[in-house]
Amino acid sequence: MIHSLILMASLVFPVDPIGACSGAQVEQESDQVSYESLLAAGHGALDERQWSKALNIAAAAAGLGPDRYEAYLVACLALHATARHKLALEALENAIARAPKGKLEALKEVRRDLWRASSEAAFDAHLKAGREALEQNLAAKAARELTAAWLLKPKLRAIAIEAALAWMAIQEYGPARALLLQLVTKGGGDAMAEQALAYLALVEPLVSHRYSSDLSAAALHVLGNRLPTAKALLVSAAVLMPERYAAHLQLARLAVLQGTPDIAVFYLREAIQRGGIPRELILEDERLRTLADHLGFQGLLRDTFGQRALAQLSQPIQALKNTPPELTNTVGMLLKRVAPGRFTMGSPASEVDRNVMSEVQTEVVLSVPFYMGATEVTQAQWQEVMENNPSVHAGQDLPVHRVTWLQAAEFCKRLSEREGVLYRLPTEAEWEYACRAGGMGTFSFGEKSTSLKAHAWYRDSEKGISTLHPVGKLEANPWGFSDMHGNVYEWVFDYYAPHLGAPLVDPMGPIQERCVWSGAGLLPVEAAPAAPPTGPGSRLHSSRPMWASEWCAKLGRLASMWLGKVAGQWGLALLGD
Repeated sequence: MIHSLILMASLVFPVDPIGACSGAQVEQESDQVSYESLLAAGHGALDERQWSKALNIAAAAAGLGPDRYEAYLVACLALHATARHKLALEALENAIARAPKGKLEALKEVRRDLWRASSEAAFDAHLKAGREALEQNLAAKAARELTAAWLLKPKLRAIAIEAALAWMAIQEYGPARALLLQLVTKGGGDAMAEQALAYLALVEPLVSHRYSSDLSAAALHVLGNRLPTAKALLVSAAVLMPERYAAHLQLARLAVLQGTPDIAVFYLREAIQRGGIPRELILEDERLRTLADHLGFQGLLRDTFGQRALAQLSQPIQALKNTPPELTNTVGMLLKRVAPGRFTMGSPASEVDRNVMSEVQTEVVLSVPFYMGATEVTQAQWQEVMENNPSVHAGQDLPVHRVTWLQAAEFCKRLSEREGVLYRLPTEAEWEYACRAGGMGTFSFGEKSTSLKAHAWYRDSEKGISTLHPVGKLEANPWGFSDMHGNVYEWVFDYYAPHLGAPLVDPMGPIQERCVWSGAGLLPVEAAPAAPPTGPGSRLHSSRPMWASEWCAKLGRLASMWLGKVAGQWGLALLGD
């Protein structure tokens, strides 16, 4: 490569060999002769691969002709040959800045060649250093070097896998997750992408847990007025899972507390860009409402939630919270309001059929109120929105079934567009919170399985026959939700993740292995717990061929967050606008 660069350079400044001289002995008749002689000597040194000599001659020539470009080009080539690529590029930029117009295209071509050569050399150096670090069990250095190598050649995805494993070895799951996500999203479903997906399944729950733990720890530091420590934790969480809005929202609140409104608006904009942030999180936050006179805050609210949000900003917070306990939408779905609260997620060790190896009871705080469907989605409601019915057992009041998660998400999307407010599936935590309805027993109504027939359809209640039943025909739980135990399995929004016991705020599972929850489906009486199973049995497989991420199951109930952006319009009816 260096030989080709020298050839290119010779086209830029052809040298008369008669005027060449050896070393630094040059004629001193005039500055012009001295510069040309030095230039010829420098070119000769390049031909002889005497890089230090060429660099010294180029420096002397540049002193005699500071406004000329040729000496800088000699220096560039000498520096590149000795692997000082950054300095070589700086010398080349100096040459380009001094070159006449007629030479610019040729010099730019040299720059392109130099970039390619520099990148190749840097790649080789990083890869070699990374592999040597692996052999020496220096995982941290290996992770850094292999990541740098892959960034230079992203098509070599095996290097990214090596780098991710090195990051995992030192428990730096954030960089590992970022690498694996890129491989999964850009891999096209090939074997390498599948391998990355398998590793991602291991990393994702750990990253999600650390994210939630950082948010909880930051909240405690804010209470203790340790604001710099809180900010460091929140910034770390934002980098760890950049697609989630919670850390950015907390950074905005922290910036208000620190008296930096511009920074608060910046982080608030970052939070909103993540998508799905309910409007009440901003309008009902006393700290964020202190930004009401900030023009950037006003513009952000108007552009995101519409002009009405600005009017609501002037209303007392209590007036915004006067929301009805239940609503009925245009397709006849009854939605029950679920207030924020705290509960213990998961079942106790004494519960029958509990997965002792993977389940740990976890204290969970849900900080945002939401509405959730009082029953499973019926076939009539599905037909009204989707104009089809995938169910095998037909019946207008029967729950829709044989629906993939992606189809359920599409149903929510179309319903959102129809209603003008954001609908989505509930998270695992939201589902269990609504199912338990304030209770701590095996069932939402207590511990006695003899009462199950009044609340759930299951195989024993039908003498061993698996049969679907119309929704809402049995007793609801204390919060008004029917069929939380039994009848059909239900999709949730997020994926399965083992909770590690530390307190969590608004937890959401990882992006791998979505959960399918129901109390029992059509299972025996003992298999209808309020806490869904945590092992592989909680995934419902289909008897027909499906993509792995589209396991066929029956549609879960919908959770409707109050205010969200849908087709450019933000929440209307569900807050009594």
